[in-house]
Amino acid sequence: MGIWPFSAGAQVIEAGVSGASGGVAVATAGSEATKGSWIQLIASTADDAQGFLVTFGFGDTGEVGAEMLVDIGIGANPNEVAIVANLPANMATAVDRNVTSSVYIPLRFPAGTRITARAQSTNADTPTYAADTILVSVHMVSRTWAGMPGCGECETLGADTTDSAGTAVDPGATPNTKGAVVVFSASLGEDACAALVGATRSGENRALTTCDWLVDVLVGGAGVEEVVVPNVFFGGSDSGDMISPFVSGPVPCYIPAGSRVTVRASSDLGASPDRILDVILYLFR
Repeated sequence: MGIWPFSAGAQVIEAGVSGASGGVAVATAGSEATKGSWIQLIASTADDAQGFLVTFGFGDTGEVGAEMLVDIGIGANPNEVAIVANLPANMATAVDRNVTSSVYIPLRFPAGTRITARAQSTNADTPTYAADTILVSVHMVSRTWAGMPGCGECETLGADTTDSAGTAVDPGATPNTKGAVVVFSASLGEDACAALVGATRSGENRALTTCDWLVDVLVGGAGVEEVVVPNVFFGGSDSGDMISPFVSGPVPCYIPAGSRVTVRASSDLGASPDRILDVILYLFR
């Protein structure tokens, strides 16, 4: 049995967590669908990183039923810049309030980088809006992991910051059949080498029926699209009216500049609005 040499493999070199055995509390702004202040996760990274793991959790500060979008940023105050914009997190309406989701972000940056986060939310269950809070932690990873070197940039497609969600993708009324494609980019500006797919409730649906989805990412002109990322799985729960995982990937894929990028989905339900999924796409280069 071979052993992966510890010195040659990827290692977690640093973690940004709170002193209360959890993630760092990141509050949204005092109005809906508005990003709050940048909150520091790591003051200065100790070593070069090829990527990082982001983990979301929830506490007890007003976020029941909230749709949330989270930015991960770098830079000194007050000049922070989002390097991954609008990662989704949709909180349960009744139970499982500490549900978490983790995703690996294959972005590289040097030692000495300050890591921050900010968030926005939309909450149809709260008659008078109050700021919500999400718990965020990051784990920096050194060296190449799973054969994927760190990328330089991330482009977000399909995020809807007006309601803290994504772009609606309708599988159609026939269960377990892929629906029509939805255009996420008419012409991609630069080549992409990897993708993440995120999902949220459609239209702030607060009465989900338990259901599953498979999501495809496609490239090509109308009628001749080809699948580049097939069958990314998401599940919806009627116990908490939430979608999980929040984000899936990263998946290696090559999408050349100038490509038309589309998304389609199937669902095991044919009824609307439960069959509809809001999708956000993250492309790396």
